[in-house]
Amino acid sequence: MSTKKRKVVEGGSIKPATFDNDTNDTPLLVTLPDFPTKPHSVKFQTFVRGENESGAVRKKRRIVVGQTSKLEYVGDNAGNKRYCRYVIGVFDKNTKQLTLRESDAFRMATTVKTLKRHESKHIAEKNMLARNALGEAFGTKKRRQAIRALEKNVVDVRGMAEVEDVIKGAIDEKAATLPSREEIRQEAQLDRCIPPYNLQAQSPADVYNVEDIITPAELQAIPFKQIWRARSASDVKELLEPISPTSWVWDKIHVCLQVKDDSVRMRRLIYLAYLMKFHGFKDKDLNSQAVGKRLGGAPQIVAERLMNEFTEFQEDEGRRRYRMSPKLQDKLRAYILTLCLILNDFKVDASQIARDLGIAVNKMNDIAKELGCKHQQVKNAEGKSTKRMALTVPLVFPQRTR
Repeated sequence: MSTKKRKVVEGGSIKPATFDNDTNDTPLLVTLPDFPTKPHSVKFQTFVRGENESGAVRKKRRIVVGQTSKLEYVGDNAGNKRYCRYVIGVFDKNTKQLTLRESDAFRMATTVKTLKRHESKHIAEKNMLARNALGEAFGTKKRRQAIRALEKNVVDVRGMAEVEDVIKGAIDEKAATLPSREEIRQEAQLDRCIPPYNLQAQSPADVYNVEDIITPAELQAIPFKQIWRARSASDVKELLEPISPTSWVWDKIHVCLQVKDDSVRMRRLIYLAYLMKFHGFKDKDLNSQAVGKRLGGAPQIVAERLMNEFTEFQEDEGRRRYRMSPKLQDKLRAYILTLCLILNDFKVDASQIARDLGIAVNKMNDIAKELGCKHQQVKNAEGKSTKRMALTVPLVFPQRTR
């Protein structure tokens, strides 16, 4: 045992210590309130303070800064007492030389990074508490009541931390099911109460298909031969009296009878008269056992089509009834206006159609815009300029707001 001790002493002999006044590369003496769990991960930097001071003083005044992912360390030597001096020994294993260097002590302060973000909030809370305390002590009765009401309405968010993840998960789950902007736009297009349309139409005649308004089977079923063979206008009025054509429809029928070369147009005009008469039906008419008869002797296929297309079936207190909702009313008006456009070279006076249906002109103009119509100045036979709603391409619908 003695031999080993002598070898250690002989092999580990240390040269006399020397004192080095060079402070450029001096190790620093640092005290930490909490020693880092991973000291090697903390990187410290030294900064010189007092740029306006003399060189000797500036070398001695320093700031040491270090940080981890969660903590910050800051310390300086500005408050050191000059009567207390610290010396650090640096031992070189290769030369067996011990060097002594004078160093100041740096007392490090620790700051949690996340708390720095809320520092201004905490100051504001302290100021509010101070103002409330002054208000309670010296404020008026109204002011004290306002302070108490405000304190009652303050939400304590500390208890919400436990359910934060649950709330966030529920929000994310609901947000994932919300439709996109494009899906909302497509849904709005499909929800329009108008006939099927061709968005790529190159001319107004290609936008709406007349067979979507009146089917070929309905067209063939419409009786028109007696009207076609009538010799006078009074005979025609007598035959059409059960249908009660409006002024706009009657004018078109009168022109068609003068030429008598387009039986398809005549049938379409009669069908338009059925649509307009159906628009004025009340609930008792819709729930009648003879809807075709109330339409002025319309064929059964026409009556069934109108009931299926423009009414809905519901039970009210045990009573089974048909009704025409406001949305279905708008749909019927859109079909009427579309057929008017097809029969009048895709330009109509919406105000005249509105008067025939007994609705406001603005309402009919809105329906025309929903169909893709725009206001145009059109000259009549007398050369006067009048406003008309004209179907135009490319087809543009008004934007809907949610």
